[in-house]
Amino acid sequence: MNEMFLDDLRAKVHRGLEGQALKGRWCGGRPYGYRLKAITDPSRLDAYGNPARIGTTLALDPIQAPIVREIFERFVAGASWAAIARELNARGIASPGSTWKRTTRRHSGWMGNGVRVILLNPLYTGAMRWNATRFEKDPDTGKTLRRKRPQSEWVVNHIEALRIVSDEIFASAQQRTRPVNPSDSRLRTGGKVKYLLSGLLKCEACGAHYVMADKYSYGCSSFLNGGACSNTVRLNRVSIEGQILDPIRDKLRDPAMVKRMAVEMERDFAAQVDKVGARAAAAPKELQELDARLERLRGGVADLEPDELAAAIARIEAKRTELKAAQPVERERTKVLAMLPKAAAAYLKQVDAFVAGDPRATQKVRIMLKSMVGPIKLSPGEGGSLWATYKQLDAAALVRTAGTCGRGDRI
Repeated sequence: MNEMFLDDLRAKVHRGLEGQALKGRWCGGRPYGYRLKAITDPSRLDAYGNPARIGTTLALDPIQAPIVREIFERFVAGASWAAIARELNARGIASPGSTWKRTTRRHSGWMGNGVRVILLNPLYTGAMRWNATRFEKDPDTGKTLRRKRPQSEWVVNHIEALRIVSDEIFASAQQRTRPVNPSDSRLRTGGKVKYLLSGLLKCEACGAHYVMADKYSYGCSSFLNGGACSNTVRLNRVSIEGQILDPIRDKLRDPAMVKRMAVEMERDFAAQVDKVGARAAAAPKELQELDARLERLRGGVADLEPDELAAAIARIEAKRTELKAAQPVERERTKVLAMLPKAAAAYLKQVDAFVAGDPRATQKVRIMLKSMVGPIKLSPGEGGSLWATYKQLDAAALVRTAGTCGRGDRI
């Protein structure tokens, strides 16, 4: 019933927005370069006694509209997104998100991606589009994704009063932003990370991630993508990976650590053996009881109607099938027992896999590293130095993340 209600509500909201769009009214958020102008009905009053708001339209913002025009002109003239963002930040121009009501804010400056979004928006030619995309949730990741709708479903209103740039300038900007055949193999394989510390390094000054600035070094993304951060220090990739991983590797291979982790693993394995043994001992007895109940039911001993009798037999048979499927517990027990004398070797095997540096294992190693040390915060110091801080090493996370038998989330 909840799903039916939400589906019905979604359809009603979409139908209402469609009606607004067909009337040439604005149905989106607050685009940069424009002000929202309310459409009211004097014959109707709201809860506060004011004329009821029946829609919204756009009007040019006298301060922001010239900035949009300048962005297009600078880009067509050859400036990059990041260069335009740096210029706007240097002049103290408020960014599009500076007026948004946010509880937390990373920074208030322009970013190159924000410039790019403006350059790709046809609204600045007076073409007001609605229903061009839809949002749907990925059932595997839980993330909300934007998907394009067929062009036949779009509602487009051409309103000359909303034009900021000419069609020629907009077309020239699109020509420069047109994607080319990517040479980076990561882009052709789903954009999977290639570098070990990608996404784990964070700038302490602005909270942005450190990303690959070039082939050899990491840099603050806020500084690289518009100069919105004052942290200009770059990190050599090979150097920082060695400085982060070498102490971790040495500590993980320390004899005392190996002995401690072997004890922990053996304790966990022993608990699994007890659990498996308990299941193995309990299952035959429960199966015998189920078989006896089935015999009584099939013999008509139970005082039940035919439909109730069939349903009871079906339930018991399903339970019996489930228990029979779980019977190969002795193999699990043998596997766990075989691992007990090899706990230290299994742990060292995970350590070696962790520091092997195999590019194909980069994603797995990153997950291990994230579990063990969490985000690595970088803050600039005196003399162009950079200081890294992270939480205390949790060696057990290596085994929990990698797994030594069974699923990857258990030992």
